[in-house]
Amino acid sequence: MGGSTQLLGLIVNRDDGTDTADRFADAIGLPILARVPLNQRVRMLADACKLALEVEEFNAIFADLAGRLDRREIAHVKDFKPLEYNEFLEVFGAFEPPGSPDGATADDLFSDGKARRGANFIADIPLTPVRQVHVTDPIQRRVQELMEEIGIHVTDLARDEDGITVTSGSTEIRIGEPSHLMEKAAFLSALLRTRQTFSLIDVRYPDAPSYQ
Repeated sequence: MGGSTQLLGLIVNRDDGTDTADRFADAIGLPILARVPLNQRVRMLADACKLALEVEEFNAIFADLAGRLDRREIAHVKDFKPLEYNEFLEVFGAFEPPGSPDGATADDLFSDGKARRGANFIADIPLTPVRQVHVTDPIQRRVQELMEEIGIHVTDLARDEDGITVTSGSTEIRIGEPSHLMEKAAFLSALLRTRQTFSLIDVRYPDAPSYQ
């Protein structure tokens, strides 16, 4: 039968308007074929196992890409450059922490559970998560800083007619209008301390927050 695989470029998914994907594309030598923007309606469609093509903007993006592919207008890339691990980290301003942990010993693996550490054990290094979302709007930045202050790692942040929505992993947090932010943050902080898992937290109305 046979066959071949050709690399054409990158599709930026959930594009937040920052240059993170562009920096990676430049470093590796790949063109960006399409940008799929952040969209809360599409997120809800995905959660309901529905196609994003129901949204006209998304249908246009994928129709254009499919058309270019069908017409063979996108040439395959021959001179891209795979990145070494440290080069990949540098693209995102990250770095490998110094040192390395000691390997586990037989005593560690098969003892009564009381771990014994050698004199050369490397102390725990406090790690700060690399900021995944970079926003330029001062209000969105303030919301992101508040979320980080109370221990919420922001993986998406969007603003539309319904206000601001923060995503942290699989949890959607509806902030709404940027008013009463301290009260909203205080409620979220209290909710975090319960150590429960939530899929949706709605604090758009501080007097009547809801969660599930």
